[in-house]
Amino acid sequence: MNWTTPVWLVLLAGANVTLNLGWFGLSRASARPLWQTLALACVLALVEYALALPAIRLGARGGFTLPQLKTVQLCLSLGTFVLVGWWLFGVRLGGGQVAGFGLVALGAALVFRG
Repeated sequence: MNWTTPVWLVLLAGANVTLNLGWFGLSRASARPLWQTLALACVLALVEYALALPAIRLGARGGFTLPQLKTVQLCLSLGTFVLVGWWLFGVRLGGGQVAGFGLVALGAALVFRG
């Protein structure tokens, strides 16, 4: 594994920020007609994939396995979900949610342990 060139990690984080902004933003766009919301969702999905696919390829070339890359993506998704939800929309996590995310982190550690 090569952690020295984290370009893939930055790209994957950007993909997850885009994904979570889309989830939160589009869920609150109820005043727009559905066709406009769907069109915007397609644009956001294109941006997300444009960041995620090169990230996955670079990570795989850096020696990470596909399960490890998916685990990193899942952890980034949860992390950006919490940050975007809190920062932009005031979402607060309860104790059970924090505990559940902690268990996901424990599972991630097991994936990397091998």
